[in-house]
Amino acid sequence: MSKKAIILSEEVTQAKATFNPPKLKDKYAVLSMDVEDWYHTGYLREKACDRSYSMLDGLDRFIQILSDRGIHAQLFVLGEVLKAYPTKFQELQKLGHKVASHGWSHHQPLNMSVSEFKNELQLCQRTHEDILGKPLYGYRAPCFSMDRERLNTLIKLGFKYDSSSIQRSHHQRLNLRGFTPVSQNIFQSRSFFEFQLANFSTNIFKWPTSGGGAMRIMPWEITQNALKMQLKSLDVYSLYIHPIDISTKANPPFPNQTSLLHKLRFNRGRFSMEERLISLISNLQQHGYKFTTYSKLRSTLLSDNFRTYARRS
Repeated sequence: MSKKAIILSEEVTQAKATFNPPKLKDKYAVLSMDVEDWYHTGYLREKACDRSYSMLDGLDRFIQILSDRGIHAQLFVLGEVLKAYPTKFQELQKLGHKVASHGWSHHQPLNMSVSEFKNELQLCQRTHEDILGKPLYGYRAPCFSMDRERLNTLIKLGFKYDSSSIQRSHHQRLNLRGFTPVSQNIFQSRSFFEFQLANFSTNIFKWPTSGGGAMRIMPWEITQNALKMQLKSLDVYSLYIHPIDISTKANPPFPNQTSLLHKLRFNRGRFSMEERLISLISNLQQHGYKFTTYSKLRSTLLSDNFRTYARRS
């Protein structure tokens, strides 16, 4: 065996031996929304969409449901949406909801050069600080399009946390070599954290439980059963949805040649999503989860009390 192969084998063995993350003392739930409009949806021809029609009422409904229950939302907002509605996000920030970045216009980072990605992040930072008066610390990539080189770019620009890693069969797992597992789905490198979204998985099947369009498209009874099993052992649960998932508006004027399959995919389950979200919140409460945001959870994980607990565990 070559020297390179021996080193690689040792790294793999060490990774397997050390990946035994501690259980957190408390169970946490983060309810997040990727704030984009219907025309940012990847399978629609964005340039042909009528942008005068908006479905951002889904954001208002999401906030109302959470606010009625004393829960703060974690919002990953497109830069162009933040720029278009500055007062709205200023008010949401005052109410305690946390605003982070979802990029500028929903272009996937892996379809950009690293230089283009950096320039977009800097534009997002300037816009965020101008409108909200605070540094921009959090990020989630559109379509979870992220690799280690772009993650390193985030860190160099001063971001403090990311949530662009998801356990899903058609997404490559983000390379987090060198990060320390803090929990089942939380990884730390110095003061930077990666918050990974998890789905329910067995030896027989995988089922999406972290939200997105799958939460409204998939049969809810099966999703509920998967969640009940998952929440017995998962110490951090993360949800992500989009405004269109919970919008009460009629379907938008789809571009010409939009396929019937895409129209069905867009519309399926939208008008039952509110009921599903409320049911999910109830399940989380019954399983003893504390609702938080990624920025607050990061502060908790860096606190002296947590570090003391972690050393004793």
